Amino acid sequence: MITMYTDGACKGNPGSGGYAAVIKLNEVDTLEVISGGDQYTTNNRMELTAVIKGLAYVYDNNKLNKEDILLYTDSQYIVRAINENWLDNWINKQFKNVKNQDLWFMLWKYICKLNVKFQWVKGHDGNTYNELADQLASEACYFQDKAFTYKMNKN
Repeated sequence: MITMYTDGACKGNPGSGGYAAVIKLNEVDTLEVISGGDQYTTNNRMELTAVIKGLAYVYDNNKLNKEDILLYTDSQYIVRAINENWLDNWINKQFKNVKNQDLWFMLWKYICKLNVKFQWVKGHDGNTYNELADQLASEACYFQDKAFTYKMNKN
């Protein structure tokens, strides 16, 4: 099981934005983190980008052996779009009148390739990994266009 926590942030909405995905691969002692930013964006775009970048990292780097991914996000917009089939309806209507169509389409492509379960987590409520994703996304607002990946000890 791969566990992922994602978050997006924006200084102004729209404004400079950042995203982060904190990835726990099985029970190893390290976390893998993907983070970056954009100069002019919205909070929803950064929330979606965090999810997409996290799933892309796992998929593109062969981090899975047909494992399930449990993805936590504090974005009810994303969780509800997936779990309540909004995304399916948007696809059937060819994304008519849907904002961020490009990102929803990219997310859909990864959902089709991976076994991902989306779970909402309350933001700013003391969840260690959600707090870390929030902090990293907020910091990334100041490092636009400079994505980075790194590993860190869980402790």
